[in-house]
Amino acid sequence: MRVKNWKKVILEQQLPWMQYLDENAVKTSEMYIRLFPTAVLIDKKGNIVNKKASLEEIEIYLSKELGG
Repeated sequence: MRVKNWKKVILEQQLPWMQYLDENAVKTSEMYIRLFPTAVLIDKKGNIVNKKASLEEIEIYLSKELGG
């Protein structure tokens, strides 16, 4: 049920960035993520740009990257 609700919110909010769900905490453990939700900015080449991005930082980054 949680996954269904998660997908619903993504669609309703029209979130334009990729969303990942790590149900078994494999990747989050590797990345030392302890707080949820956690926003990690990843550039087009797959490099981590910011591991503790605020909403403002995400908006600024996306605006620059998407030409907004």
